[in-house]
Amino acid sequence: MTSLPQPPPSVWVADGEIPTTRLVFYRLDRGPSMSLAPSPTAARVVEILDFLASRPTDAFTTSQLARALAQNRTTCQSVLLSLEAAGWVRRSAEKTYSLGSSAIVAGQAALAALPFLDDLEAELGSLRAEFGVEAVASVKTDDQMVVVARVGPDRTLVPSLHVGLTVPLVPPFGLAFVAWDDEAFDRWLRRGADTLSTGDVERMRRAATVVRGLGYCVTLDRTSRARLADAIRDLDLAVRSSDARARRDQLVDTLAHDEYVMLDIERQADQPVSQISAPVFGADHRVLATLSVMAFPNELIVEDMPRVAERLRACAQTVTRRINGAKGRVAH
Repeated sequence: MTSLPQPPPSVWVADGEIPTTRLVFYRLDRGPSMSLAPSPTAARVVEILDFLASRPTDAFTTSQLARALAQNRTTCQSVLLSLEAAGWVRRSAEKTYSLGSSAIVAGQAALAALPFLDDLEAELGSLRAEFGVEAVASVKTDDQMVVVARVGPDRTLVPSLHVGLTVPLVPPFGLAFVAWDDEAFDRWLRRGADTLSTGDVERMRRAATVVRGLGYCVTLDRTSRARLADAIRDLDLAVRSSDARARRDQLVDTLAHDEYVMLDIERQADQPVSQISAPVFGADHRVLATLSVMAFPNELIVEDMPRVAERLRACAQTVTRRINGAKGRVAH
């Protein structure tokens, strides 16, 4: 029998025992291996903070939070009390919870990683003033896009769009981020490999070529896109809803097989436009962020789109220059 090293001392917490010094992983020569799993308690903390951060002007009772997050009410209350003691949430006289002062400090620290945020917001404001649109700036992680700034009306065509919203970086979403980097583009395609046909992949490659040529990405308005907005809103209201998540994923898959991104200005001249996105480049030629406009006050068709799109591209180029970025395709 294989002998195991003595594990470090542990302490009891709400969800079991964890070592107080370090985690040790054991693998026997035969039999199942042990792997590290996320902490359920930590996950609940993150869920609550994410939920409150996406609704910074609202406050919620314990019951409302527990219901929206599908958490046990007693457990939710326990987490809230700990967060309140640390200043991460604030409890009102009406016993509702909102973000606390510690969240402000953390937010400011996070924004330090985006020193060009003021530049993004300035350009969003100019686009809003000129065209009456909703304008947002997004950055990306490995597999998600995150909204970091937004300017627009309180009520939009996409009610769930807010700072902090994350969207999966999977085909057809996020082409403006990956069209300029061959390796990133291939990774993006692989995320949809299970559902994309050969024709879908070829269409995505043509779309990337169009995006690079124009300097911006034009998204066409599709019925399934409107349904997707509804699904995202429902998922935003109940983040653990398996039905809303399944509906969202199904609609993402539907859009991946559709002509979601404009390919030909002349052929698609009369098609309505739902969104236009332009990249902001860093010094290494990689896309650091995108500026996007949507919720046009009047229907915008492809034929009339260039006036708005060229202005959007100019705004993105302004930010690129301010941060000493450089446009260019990244090849590997």
